[in-house]
Formats: sequence, C-alpha cells, structure tokens
Amino acid sequence: EKSTPAEIKKAYKKQALKTHPDKNPDDENAKAKFQRVSEAYRCLTDPQYQDDEDGGMPNEEEMMDMFNEMFSDMFEAFSAEMGM
Repeated sequence: EKSTPAEIKKAYKKQALKTHPDKNPDDENAKAKFQRVSEAYRCLTDPQYQDDEDGGMPNEEEMMDMFNEMFSDMFEAFSAEMGM
C-alpha cells in the first residue's frame, strides 16, 4: 500500500511540529531529530533528492527507519481504532 502525497505531507507536518527544537528546548537531540524528519520528507517527496553525506540515496534499512519514524503515530492510532 502506498501513501499519498497528502498523507506524507500530513505526517511530515505532525512530526516536524513534534520534533522542532523550539518546541523541545530541553532536548539536546531535538535538532538532529528534526533534521532527520526533514530529510525523510525530502527523500520521500523529491525525485531528485540525493543524500548529502554519501552522494546517494539512503539504503533500504535507512528508508524504512525514516518511514517508520514519520508514520509510527498514524499506525498506532489506526491499530488502536481497529482493536489490534
């Protein structure tokens, strides 16, 4: 099942607000978390995206980690609604 661009954008906005350093002034890792969410969004939405660190796309495991990080709240809510 694929996520629509609207679903990806909605999940990104939710995670961006949740992880933004201004919203988490006591979390020393907030900036890194926010940057990871932003990079995941770029990776999922920009067909020309290339990872700046190694000049290529993230590997499959990194992609799954980014996807899970962005959509975990949505899946938990869905599971709770379905009684899973």
